[in-house]
Amino acid sequence: MTDFLIPLLSVLVNLIVQVFSFRYWKGSNYFLTIMLGFGVGLAAFVVMETLFLWEDFSTDHLLTALLVNTPIYICLAYCYYSFVQLGQTSIRIRLYAEIASKTDGLSAEEVAREYSDDSLVAVRIQRLVESGDLIDRNGAFFIGRSRLPLIGDILFAAKRFLLGKTSEFDQVN
Repeated sequence: MTDFLIPLLSVLVNLIVQVFSFRYWKGSNYFLTIMLGFGVGLAAFVVMETLFLWEDFSTDHLLTALLVNTPIYICLAYCYYSFVQLGQTSIRIRLYAEIASKTDGLSAEEVAREYSDDSLVAVRIQRLVESGDLIDRNGAFFIGRSRLPLIGDILFAAKRFLLGKTSEFDQVN
């Protein structure tokens, strides 16, 4: 029973490290805090599993650690990432928060200006260019750093495995 608590404790470490590092950097390194939390949580997972196996080694415990606890930690960390990412990217949540912060409301023109498809795409592309993930060469965009395609591949593989599709527009087979 104790060995099944290890992934839960590791995700708790992940959460604590991500929250404190996000606050330490005042929100300026969001992605780094996510990766730092995951990495420290994974390190805590490895240490706890090693100590547990060191204390009472058996093939059953080893198989549980490798085949059950490792996927549980990864899935719980992915769920945590998806949950916190929702607040970062959901237009509805951002729009609601912005309207709630304005005592005199937000005009329809302001909403249209800030949240039109063109402005949202422009802001996203600007962020990708500024971070070095995209390179703008005479109006054509190219992949810069290779972290986002790798992360995208991992997330699409997880979605394909869990949901049977990579987009809400795909038909499930």
